[in-house]
Amino acid sequence: MANINCAPIERYAPEIKNYALKMIKQGELYLKAHEKSLRIGQGKSLYCYTVKLGEDLVKAEPSNRRIYFSSFFIHWQKTHQLSDKHAQEKLGLTAKEFQQFREDELVMTQALINKLAEVTCVSEQFWQNRWHQKINS
Repeated sequence: MANINCAPIERYAPEIKNYALKMIKQGELYLKAHEKSLRIGQGKSLYCYTVKLGEDLVKAEPSNRRIYFSSFFIHWQKTHQLSDKHAQEKLGLTAKEFQQFREDELVMTQALINKLAEVTCVSEQFWQNRWHQKINS
């Protein structure tokens, strides 16, 4: 699975759905205490489950566990079957800027966050929260 997927669990193949439910029952996937839902727009909200890390991942270098700011957009791009060229054009970026965006090397601007909200139809607040999580991690 991708880092973030907002599709209801019922839309997954049975083996993925069953494995995720098994992980929840075993406490490998869990909601943090006092976890609040995240509004993603269009009257929808989601809860973010946390993965209990095994010892090998806990000891791993932080860069090995890094989640890119752009990962949600990349997943959205794949589910909407957009080529990199088309996605780049929708965001109004050059090829070099788009590559930097995908690799978390592009300086974020409010204009880009606005464009992400417009293109993905996900609230600007979602993208703002995501950016703040990134810079605070």
